[in-house]
Formats: sequence, C-alpha cells, structure tokens
Amino acid sequence: MTADGLIGRGAQAIFESIGQAKYVCLGEEHFIQEVPQFAERLYGWLHKEKGFQNAVVENDPYAMQIVMASRARTDSKSILEAFKQYPNLIAFNMPAEMDWLAYVCRNSTSRQPVWGLDQNIGALHILDRLAVLAPDKQSRDAVSRVIDHVRPIDSKRAGPDRPHYMSSPQAELDMAELQRSYTAKPGSEARRILELIEMSAEVYADYRRAVRGIPGAMTNSNLRREGYMKASLTNQMRENGDPKLMFKFGMDHLGRGAGMLSGVFTLGNFISEIAAYKASSSVHIAICGQNEKGQYGGTPWGQMFLKSAPKDHDSVFDLRPLRISIRTGRLKAPADFLRFVDGYDFLVVIAKPTPMPLNR
Repeated sequence: MTADGLIGRGAQAIFESIGQAKYVCLGEEHFIQEVPQFAERLYGWLHKEKGFQNAVVENDPYAMQIVMASRARTDSKSILEAFKQYPNLIAFNMPAEMDWLAYVCRNSTSRQPVWGLDQNIGALHILDRLAVLAPDKQSRDAVSRVIDHVRPIDSKRAGPDRPHYMSSPQAELDMAELQRSYTAKPGSEARRILELIEMSAEVYADYRRAVRGIPGAMTNSNLRREGYMKASLTNQMRENGDPKLMFKFGMDHLGRGAGMLSGVFTLGNFISEIAAYKASSSVHIAICGQNEKGQYGGTPWGQMFLKSAPKDHDSVFDLRPLRISIRTGRLKAPADFLRFVDGYDFLVVIAKPTPMPLNR
C-alpha cells in the first residue's frame, strides 16, 4: 500500500479475481487506521478500472443521508461538522474514516455515493426527522416526549463511562410508545424510520439480556441486526437502482455463510446470493492487523496466518486454494478455519497496525 494505491503481487491477485464482479466486500478488524486507508485505495481502483460509484458502510441509513446532504461532504473536516449537531450520528467517527467517506464522495458521480445499512447508534437525528414528518398532534407530542428523554444523553458523545441512549432500557420503552402513538402509513418514510429505531432498540435489549446470561438472546440480537441489513440493502437497491457496490463492514458481517462470531447467516452471504441470482459474482476480502493478541489472534485462522505473516511489510493470503486442500484431506483444519476460508477469498494482514481510537 502506497500513497498512490495498492501495489505488489497480492494486490494484483485481488484485482484479477474481481474481474466482472458486481460486489466487492471488505470485512475489517475495526479501529485500525490503515484499514480505511486500504479501503480508499481499493475503491480508487474499483472506481477507475471497473466503474464503481457507490460504497456501503456499517452506519444507519439516515445518518448517511445527513452526511451525504452536506454541501461540503467531499471534505473530511466538513463531514465532521455534522457531529456538532449530532455527536452520536455514527459509530466510527475517526478522521481516517471520514477521509475514506470524503474520498468516495469526491470521486463518485452518484446522487447518493455512500449507503448505510446498519442499526442506529444515535437517536436524536432520527427523532428530529420524525418530528418533521409527524402528520398530527398526537404524533408530534409522542416524538417530543421521547426527545425530552434523548437530548440530555445524546447531546454528548457516548464513551466507556457514558452509554448512548439506544442501549438503555428507556429506549425500548420509548420506542414502544412511539409505535403506539405515532401515525405512519405503510411504506412511508416515517414507517421505515419507526421500523429502524424499533429494531435497533430490540437489538440492544437482546444484548442486555445476553449479558445477564439469558440463553439465545445474543443469537436473537444478531439475527435481527443481519436481517435488517439485508432488508435495508434490498430497499436501497430498489430506490437507487442496482449499481456495482463496494461494502466495508466488520469482518463478521461480510464473509459467505455464517458469521464466525455470530453464527448466523451474514449480510455477506446475502450479497453473494444476490450476485449469483444476477449471474455475476462477489469478491470477499478480510483485513486485520498483525497482532496475535488482537481480536482475531486467538482464532484458528488467526493462529495460522498472523504467526506466519511478515512483520516488516503488509501481506496478502489467497485463501481459495485452501478450500480444495482441506476438502481433499491434504490439509487438516478445524471447522472454524474452514468457515473462514469458505467465507473469504483473500486475507490482507497489516504488518504494523496503528490503533485508531474513537473521537470522544
């Protein structure tokens, strides 16, 4: 990886594999500065050589609409201005992540260059939109009551000692009240917003139940979240046409098959099935740091690849030949290792990862 792009035999292997693929998925280890830098260079190649215009990211759809609506969205510092009004607008608000979004926007000719598919982290930006859309006094009053709960919490950036509103038990109660009191026609923007915030509140509620040790709660949380991502992708494809797409999400979301951590069928699996339906293909690239004590260092695949990866330069592992070796018995590997190499075509290892903490 250089300032000008991706070079070397590993990059060339990735480029050749893409061919006429309609979708390219980059499954990342979060909080590494080199990851959005890699994403920027990968998108640059896809845009120049293959005509890609759109990126899809792990943020909620309405947060990305606010970011995309900014007149100065092509400048990363200006994108950060949106956080003055909504500090919890998106989860990954680090400068390098904003640089990547700005790069896509500068180069794309699409009306909506970046799509969001995920649950919402902040609530204030969504509730403000619901207030604008409210068709009657009952609906306006219901939103106003919830905003009174949200504003004191959501007006400052969440942190380790400051949980965001959506993760609180109050959010679940407030969302239920909105569902009862807010009038929204089926298929309307207001109805889609209500579905998003209700789903998000349920995801966090299931997570709290999982922390308390309730069986099946974490699986329910993961199923809701992946299901929403898939439904949101379908809706945005319907509204924005069917362009080529580059996806950038956490690694557990973009492999084929079931997530290595979640155990549920992923957004990435859905993408691969859509590609097959369209007589095209998808390419799935995992990227992580060279850190045996990091998030993936203890996994079966991490123990093999991270220990053998060079420590003085970035490297690329082509995972595709391993599938045959394992299935023909030439390579003995545990089931989790096979799940990884079935899920991803390549693994990029950043030799000297730079930690990238969230902006607070």
